[in-house]
Amino acid sequence: MKDTFRTLSVIAAMTTVAACSNGIEEQNPNGPATGDKIHIEFTAKNPGTGINPTPAAETRTSIHIGDGSFVSRWDDGNEMTLLYGSTAAKATYNSATKKFATDITPGTQVFHAFSPHVENSYDGSVFTIPFGNLRTQNGNNFNHRYDPLITTEPRTADPASDELVFTLKRLTSILKFEISGGSDPVKALLLTADENHPVSSSGFIGVTDGTGSIDATVLNGIPASSNVIAMTFDEGTAPTMADLHAYFNLPEAQYETLKLDIITGNGQIGSIDLSGLPAFKAGELYRLKKTSSPAFVQIEKPYLDWPGQDMDIPHEIIDEDGDMVLDYPAAITINAPAGIAQLYVDVVSPALNALEIGRLDLFNETQLPIGINYSDLGLNCTTQIQYQKSTVFDITRLVPMIPLLKDGLGSLVYGDHTFNVTVVDLAGNTETRPLTFRCNRVECSASDLWANTGTLSIYAVDPQARSVVVKYRAEGASAWHELTASAVDAANGTWKADITADNVWSQETNPSGLTIYIPDSDAGIFAQKSYEYELLVDGSLLETGKFAPENNGGDEIDKFTSGSTCFTTNSSNATFWGSGNNTFASSLCTFSDPYAYLQGRKNALIGILAPGNLFTGTFKFELLKQTGTVGFGQKYTYSARPTALTLTYKAAFDVTGKGFYKKWEDSYHTSITSGQDQASVVVCIIDWEARHEVASGNKAAPTGVWNPESLYGLNETERAGLIAYGVAYPDADANADTPLTIPLRYYDKDAAAPNGSYTIIISCATSRYGDYLNGTENDFYARDFAWVY
Repeated sequence: MKDTFRTLSVIAAMTTVAACSNGIEEQNPNGPATGDKIHIEFTAKNPGTGINPTPAAETRTSIHIGDGSFVSRWDDGNEMTLLYGSTAAKATYNSATKKFATDITPGTQVFHAFSPHVENSYDGSVFTIPFGNLRTQNGNNFNHRYDPLITTEPRTADPASDELVFTLKRLTSILKFEISGGSDPVKALLLTADENHPVSSSGFIGVTDGTGSIDATVLNGIPASSNVIAMTFDEGTAPTMADLHAYFNLPEAQYETLKLDIITGNGQIGSIDLSGLPAFKAGELYRLKKTSSPAFVQIEKPYLDWPGQDMDIPHEIIDEDGDMVLDYPAAITINAPAGIAQLYVDVVSPALNALEIGRLDLFNETQLPIGINYSDLGLNCTTQIQYQKSTVFDITRLVPMIPLLKDGLGSLVYGDHTFNVTVVDLAGNTETRPLTFRCNRVECSASDLWANTGTLSIYAVDPQARSVVVKYRAEGASAWHELTASAVDAANGTWKADITADNVWSQETNPSGLTIYIPDSDAGIFAQKSYEYELLVDGSLLETGKFAPENNGGDEIDKFTSGSTCFTTNSSNATFWGSGNNTFASSLCTFSDPYAYLQGRKNALIGILAPGNLFTGTFKFELLKQTGTVGFGQKYTYSARPTALTLTYKAAFDVTGKGFYKKWEDSYHTSITSGQDQASVVVCIIDWEARHEVASGNKAAPTGVWNPESLYGLNETERAGLIAYGVAYPDADANADTPLTIPLRYYDKDAAAPNGSYTIIISCATSRYGDYLNGTENDFYARDFAWVY
């Protein structure tokens, strides 16, 4: 069947019918079957009889369409507000007398009137009519309760002697939608406008000067207006698709889009795009007729979507530093293709329930029972949800409130806290989805990330428990470590378990035959780690989860900037990075964003190789002696024990092709004058009172040369203060960024906590034996030095 869909843009598809000035309503029995544009003026009085009066001479608040005529009339019991002075009186229509009746104070008064009547809706010259986003119809009949009418001008009269006659003005337009196609029963309608033009509100505000608009205020972050209207039908009156007439009172506006969804009683939905509409004018009726039904599909049930998260598992209220806050958004999208008709959340949480927070009725309410606005918590509610097809349930702020209740509620904050989200759509489909968050019963309450020890506090354990065991492992590790807990306050369910460093260390021998200790970061407790645990009470698994120590970020190593000391020719007062740049070799270390760029080159004037170098420490150059002295080390605050140093580098060896340069050698280093050159990167953790100095130059063999792997060149005090070291000797070209991890080998695994007294040594050179001015002309780029834990 061919569809017809007519709007004001098609003039022939409109009928305009107005009450005549004498109060007699005009019928149009010979008018087009599709109706025309309608504009009606109303009086509130039966104008009496006259020549050929119409059957329904009184003006209307109800609309009845039949046989091509447009007939409107007041219904028995309709109510109107009569304003006189500052007093509002309810007037009720009597179909027998054809008049509204009320009791008023006698005397000459200035009168206004508006309809429909709402108690306590009048304030000065302003009145408010409910104009909500849920409306009802009785079958195909117009509902006047959302049709604000107001007198076009005041009347001054003494009702005792003067008859009151009002002409009423409609403050909204009326969209009348008709369809005659199909036989399915209609359950509900959903009209959706663009977000820029709301179609409903908590109230329509009219003024006695004849103007009016919807309430567009925002209170506590919640708008009074909405861009949707849902329509249902009085019980037993819902029409079928064979004959559907629906009326929507709308604010006058030019709507960018209007979409009508028809929801049937058998679970189908069909949508009609009401595009190309004219600018709606107040007081006019726009009749849109369709002679066949749209395509219908089965309604998809409401569903929840939490991007990147699994809704079927508990989510821990903990971040990477061990703080009890969410470090990811708990913003769940709720989709309801048939429009959200209810949305509530049943809270199962010992802590929140203790505060009498048991249900969040987001559909109808704006506050928690404890007086906190939902909007202050980032939660959508009321008009942001009602009859929308999608909304966001964002509890990113609400969930972290739970651990903050610890001081008042104690162990009630520990364990699972479940939000059972229930969504009901206009078709009656219901979806309930639990979202569970967990305040771990196991918490890392103390830690020493240098000693790699800690304490796990365990809460909310059954007071009758006889044994409590915690198994833990670094996240991603395979082996579990088992800890037996001891009771702290068993009656209140509090226990503790200690993490020791007993299984952290393994002993080996380095290439020089010295005893070294290798830390295992999968044991003990280390920085920048998250740990999994299993809590067993009396042999039964009670809870799984994660924990992390506080202040878990580790320590940073200074990055390079263009103004760093190491890129100048004077590092004598360097505070961290320094280099051997001097008046004879100013480009040993330069800034090549974001790298330190080390160049080893032969100095043509002096005739020696000057290796490019970078180090933590100071450098002094003596021109007359042609000698530079490096003071290795800078004071550094260690908050955690590192297991390695990592950096990114690029390298090119023997870039000029001139071969190996030789200057100095000694009996200890016998292979430094030939062969493939190597770069070097050395890292040390030191407890020295003074820097170790190395002097190197053209006129004398180097002094102070040292090696942390063999302890060569160190005195007894320095050897005792060498806590850990790592060395690497890159010897291959690397044109692209290449990661390098240098494991730390500990000589002293029991060194006391640093307390700011320890030193950091990092030294890079383009030639491994650059102190002896031996090697090739190499390039070495380094950046992003960082500790590994």
